[in-house]
Amino acid sequence: MPTMPLLRSFQSRLLFFFVGLYILAQVLAFLAVDSASTQTARVHINDELTLGGKVFDQVIQSRSEQLLLASEALTGDLGFKSAFGSRDRPTLLSAMKNHAARINADVMLLISLDRTLIANTLHPKARLKPFPYPRLIKAAEQAGRASAIAFFEGRLYRFVVVPLRAPLPVAWVIVGFSIDDAMAQDLKRLTSLDVTFFVEAGGGRPPILAASTLAGDLHQELGAVLRSAALVTHGTTEFTMQEETFLGLSRDLSREGDSHVTVILQRSLDAALQPFYQLRRTLVLLFGGGLAALLSGGIVIATMVTKPVRMLAESAHSIEQGDYSRVVPVDRQDEFGRLSNAFNLMQEAIPQREVPIRYQA
Repeated sequence: MPTMPLLRSFQSRLLFFFVGLYILAQVLAFLAVDSASTQTARVHINDELTLGGKVFDQVIQSRSEQLLLASEALTGDLGFKSAFGSRDRPTLLSAMKNHAARINADVMLLISLDRTLIANTLHPKARLKPFPYPRLIKAAEQAGRASAIAFFEGRLYRFVVVPLRAPLPVAWVIVGFSIDDAMAQDLKRLTSLDVTFFVEAGGGRPPILAASTLAGDLHQELGAVLRSAALVTHGTTEFTMQEETFLGLSRDLSREGDSHVTVILQRSLDAALQPFYQLRRTLVLLFGGGLAALLSGGIVIATMVTKPVRMLAESAHSIEQGDYSRVVPVDRQDEFGRLSNAFNLMQEAIPQREVPIRYQA
């Protein structure tokens, strides 16, 4: 295989070897640091997601207990029981609205023992109809009270169910608190993670994004990701939105009727890698500076190494032409200096041996 023109000289091969060795070492070090940085960021985010999931569960449980206690206090109110006993629908709805306003609830429902929706503060004039989440009422019958997150009338609510007693249960009171972007922001402040609630309505319908802390563009992008079924909704998952990588932890919140409510706690991997990106830029600058210094120093060293060899080659060429007068300067004490001195002695010995040869000839 013919040698490349640039690598025919010893000086070029020497410089190429050291530069190539430096580049190889720096590239391997860069890849190792980059891989370790990415892995460290992933482990850190997974730890954040795990901790955030535990905090989220505790917050949801604590709020449910608080809402249950507040709702039980309302159902024990004599005025509310009197309104229910009057069977006067306007009076009952007025009492329900007043009690809902007292604890800042967004909706209040009254369910009969046969699980029929009697009154609804969202639609005061609505007709009687079956309550769409009978399993929630069944859970309340078994435990005496219940709570769940459910999709109702086009919105996501935290429902608490408590009995209306007189003194035995005569109906079920459901108090609902809306889960919206404001609530998601509250949860973000507690978990330091972006929070997104979405609902799978079933029947082949696309998921509904109920609440999220993501910015507008990312909010829409996540909706598209959900609709394309590209997001795994169980456990830890990784997805990309607007060329930004996210790690997310999915939690199943409830399955009531046809609706399946899920929350995703997510963290941007790119944002977590920003300190490592700064380190990467520093490494690139150091690599460039080191390469420039190596090239400059390599050229100087290679020239110093090859200069004695070049001078010896020129002297050998002179001897080839029969000129024995050219002396190689000996200005070094290293191996090249000893080689130059030996070459000069050889050059002096050649004509001395030629004299008797010519005489004998």
